[in-house]
Amino acid sequence: MHNGFFLKSLEVNLRVKKIVMGALNLHI
Repeated sequence: MHNGFFLKSLEVNLRVKKIVMGALNLHI
């Protein structure tokens, strides 16, 4: 059904989290 969309949003969330963590590490 909407499984593909759910997986894609999950992948995007992980990518955003990784970028945010990288930015926080740069600021520390």
